[in-house]
Amino acid sequence: MLKTVRAAAIVAMAGALSLAATALTATTAQAGTAPPVLSLKYGVDQASQPAYQFGDNGAARLTYATLSRGISVGTASVNVTVTPPAGQPLRMGDYAVVNGNQSDPSRPQVQLSSGGTGGGFTGELDIRDLQWNSIGQLYTFDLVLHGVGEVSMNEPQPGGVDLGARTLAFPATPIGFSSVPAQQAEWLHNTTSSTVAIGAPTFTGVGAADFTVSRSTCASSLAAGASCSFIVGFSPKAAGPRTASMRIGVGGSTQTVALTGDAALGTSSITMSGNDPLDQGVTHTFADGPFIIAESIVNDGYAWTALSTDPSKKAQIVVSPIGGGPANNGAPLTAGIHTTAPWDGSVPTSQYGFRATLNSLSCGAPMTGTIDVENLIVDALGLVEMAKITYNERCAENPNSNPMTGTLLWQLRSDSTAPTAPSGVTVGAGSAPTVSWKPSPSTDVAHTIARISPGGASSVGILGGVPLSDSTATSATAPALTAGQYTVALWAVDTSGNVSAPATSTFMVGTPQTPYTVPSAPTNVSATPMDGGGVISFSPPASDGNLAVTQYEVRNVNTGVSTMAPSTARSVTVTGLPNGSHFQYTVRAVNAAGYGAQADVVVSPVASTTPPPPPPPAPKELLPDPGFESGTGGWKAFVTGNLASVTTPVHSGASALQVIAPSASPGLVGLTQNTVIANSMAGTAYTASCWVRPSSAGLSIRAEFLEYTQNFSSDVHLPLTSIASLPAGAWTKVTWSGVAQRSGERMIPQIYSTNQTSSTGSIVYDDCSVIAG
Repeated sequence: MLKTVRAAAIVAMAGALSLAATALTATTAQAGTAPPVLSLKYGVDQASQPAYQFGDNGAARLTYATLSRGISVGTASVNVTVTPPAGQPLRMGDYAVVNGNQSDPSRPQVQLSSGGTGGGFTGELDIRDLQWNSIGQLYTFDLVLHGVGEVSMNEPQPGGVDLGARTLAFPATPIGFSSVPAQQAEWLHNTTSSTVAIGAPTFTGVGAADFTVSRSTCASSLAAGASCSFIVGFSPKAAGPRTASMRIGVGGSTQTVALTGDAALGTSSITMSGNDPLDQGVTHTFADGPFIIAESIVNDGYAWTALSTDPSKKAQIVVSPIGGGPANNGAPLTAGIHTTAPWDGSVPTSQYGFRATLNSLSCGAPMTGTIDVENLIVDALGLVEMAKITYNERCAENPNSNPMTGTLLWQLRSDSTAPTAPSGVTVGAGSAPTVSWKPSPSTDVAHTIARISPGGASSVGILGGVPLSDSTATSATAPALTAGQYTVALWAVDTSGNVSAPATSTFMVGTPQTPYTVPSAPTNVSATPMDGGGVISFSPPASDGNLAVTQYEVRNVNTGVSTMAPSTARSVTVTGLPNGSHFQYTVRAVNAAGYGAQADVVVSPVASTTPPPPPPPAPKELLPDPGFESGTGGWKAFVTGNLASVTTPVHSGASALQVIAPSASPGLVGLTQNTVIANSMAGTAYTASCWVRPSSAGLSIRAEFLEYTQNFSSDVHLPLTSIASLPAGAWTKVTWSGVAQRSGERMIPQIYSTNQTSSTGSIVYDDCSVIAG
């Protein structure tokens, strides 16, 4: 898992992204709804300049917007889709979003698409406003993607002039860095029939000097129907979180845009020198300013990457602590002089690893030598907050080569102590309450940042939500807030940019809206076979989405034929099916918000006028080593996980397979078997099971079959079995099944945990089984 500590938001554009066909227009969501407004920075053009996109007043199209499904909005060129967590409504809050298999299933996910291709977003998602009608359709929303832009609908646009963004949130940027990664665009569109006066943008606040305006196409007035834009640049002058306000005169009023950014603490640099194969007698220095230096945890340790706006100018230092570091459940980096040694694919157990890359040059294997670690601070997650590493290394494949020497500085500073948090936070009454607090007692505090985020205290970020104050004051009045739950959070920032822990207070404004969503899946779904068909029985869903169930849909997946039943029905009889076959059906409840989650069942008609067929032979075990007696039995890690054979505990036999999470952050940790069923038969039911035993309580488990094409180009997820919390120290049998939809494909069983981390313990698997029929 890649854990980015300080880097720009990542927008990946790879592969086709298909959008759902169902469209919800603004007028069907709420009468009088304004068109959506979209303001994005997405990728770069051929000249390595940011590509900007603006849409409003009909240029941006709303595909759908509901609490159940999420939001999809875009223009002819670019689209943004926000999907709520599975089985949950979309909620306001400040979220750290990670794309792909590393995603947290409890958080929303974001997809961006452009020109027919799309990919996931990694960064901070700030859902600042959601308003919905009586069936859960959204008619107002405000989404801020930090470092990318803002998407909103039906938010106030006073004076008839649309602003592309009311918030410009910049990615982390070194002090003095003023090139492409620290730019965003602001648009103005006069939607009235008269010319409107436009004032020059001005900046106020603690970070006012950090922001600039360039490439403006805006004059002193804006003609009716016309648009103009300008670029806002972020080049921080001080370390730590930075905030300011941009004010623009529009007609007779002043419009305010919130600005946020972040600057690295201390000094970060990479120096590489020597007559070694990489440097070739030249000293190379990479320092914050012209370069962005970001720290990450990669699979084998810590990586520091220096990258300029010119992609050919790049250096990387990777330091792997003993055992591969926190990414591989190894030891954290420690201060002192350490010997480094190469390894051939296995994690080193007693020595550190070191690798260096300069532009396109690198040693063929990790290097040998020594590193001297000083000024080290490691946080509770094992991430390095500050370090000085001096190294003397040689390429391992040529131990007689000249050494490479140099120094890595990571946020090195004389003051690394965070100030004490503010205290005594109180919130007054009303929709625009007064907030007061006691300042931090630390003597080096430069300013205090106060923000208000919708939701609970777990969904607040120092640069998320809406600004309340950034000053030395001890009180402020909040802007007018709609009904709902909010959290005010305060952080003390000292003169070195160190940030205190937050002081928070959660409060309610008015009566929150009831979330209206589609129903959950029907329960107790089963099928009783009969001659030429079967009876599908079911019970109501556990959740009706706060809207009464109006009917049920029973759908034959093989033929596409659906049967609708009234809300009082508890079974549906299906007929006209040939005996001796197997048919996949789905059952969904329907309410005013739409079709709910589906439950799956298989109908296998049998003739009643003929003697029953002889019982089928006992299913054949397909796994080569179901008890893990001689290895992993063909199972591999999914998506992450370190596999090890253990002799205790075991469910039976002499051995079992232990899976340990490689990261302190939750991910998908478990097993996949990609070869056991390489040639499926359509309509055949496949069943898998494993006995699992977690070492600690509260670990979840999920299991499912994925039906893949032979070239792994596409897949179908078959029914999911899920256990939210396993008992500690006890064996639990997990069984799951799926029916192949096509022939000649791969049926891949997977079983994994969604909340297992390096600190929550391991899971041992034993006596697994995969059978057909």
